[in-house]
Amino acid sequence: MDKRFNPNLVWVAALLAVVACIGVEKAHITHSTKVFSAICFIIFAGLGAASTMFTEVKKSTAVLAFAVGAVAWGVMVYVLLHPLVAAASKVGGAAETTAKAFVYTWTAVWFVDALVAGIVGVMFGRKLQGQLARR
Repeated sequence: MDKRFNPNLVWVAALLAVVACIGVEKAHITHSTKVFSAICFIIFAGLGAASTMFTEVKKSTAVLAFAVGAVAWGVMVYVLLHPLVAAASKVGGAAETTAKAFVYTWTAVWFVDALVAGIVGVMFGRKLQGQLARR
């Protein structure tokens, strides 16, 4: 593998991962949060591995790119789920508290999911790159 792509490709891949997860969410492919989380994990990990494997980027830069992507994904999840809090605030009381807990919990879960997936993908892509270089 003598030809490598521009190292900035990892930033594009991280952005693409966020956009792909938004597309999956908007397409309503699944109603299961577990399946949706797994799909986003696969997207982030796959793009992390591919972008790292085909570039000569430092691991730290690739991890930073996917960490920023995970933050962007977390913000998008919060934006997508926040209308639940607005609707529950009209009811008030325990409904609003429950809605806030739900939104904050799932925002954190999906942020961590994307962060771990991006880091795992970057490390796996670097390992594959080393194996291909030895051949």
